[in-house]
Amino acid sequence: MDPGPRAGPRPLAWFSFDIWRDRAAAVVQSTPVVHARLPFLPGSNTLYIGIIVPLIIAAVTFVVFRSTRWGYEVDMIGGNPRAAAFAGIRVTRRIVVVMLISGAIAGLSGMLHLAGPAQRLNASISNNYGLSGFIVAALAGSSVVGVVAGSIFIAVLLHAGITLQSDGLSVFVVAAVYGLVLLGIAVGEVAARYRVVRAGAGAVEPARTG
Repeated sequence: MDPGPRAGPRPLAWFSFDIWRDRAAAVVQSTPVVHARLPFLPGSNTLYIGIIVPLIIAAVTFVVFRSTRWGYEVDMIGGNPRAAAFAGIRVTRRIVVVMLISGAIAGLSGMLHLAGPAQRLNASISNNYGLSGFIVAALAGSSVVGVVAGSIFIAVLLHAGITLQSDGLSVFVVAAVYGLVLLGIAVGEVAARYRVVRAGAGAVEPARTG
């Protein structure tokens, strides 16, 4: 049995190493170069125009959650599904719709990445983006603005790690920073539930009788 990447369970590895593999390239194990390419931003030779799409999605999401009933119901389900069901909201339907929208956004982001900097489909095209998305979500909480700010932070961190790796530094440094960020978030979540109280500040003198 071939123990190579074809035996792997990941669909991306299957596509890039098997049915969509570039047969003309003996070394590069990926699909052929995508010919449909996104243009660069005006005045830039590094940023593709696809970077505008996430900003538009963030703006639309902000308006939906701030100004529509549907957004309010989804926000309520995220806070307390039982209370939302008690209020008459169709929790299961809303969850399925949110999952479908999230999948569509993920597919759109993959298309933008493939038609932009990636150019080829291979098994490593999603460079731990799932972990990065988890960290962004943890940093942002329920804030759309926080999602944008957290995404920029993680993107800068990832780009810095790639640059440092080209200079001979281990790529695990970025993973260590990711771990520190997650640890800081976890400590902050726990610490937010408590407050420092001076010893004896809450003591009440018993009332005197007689």
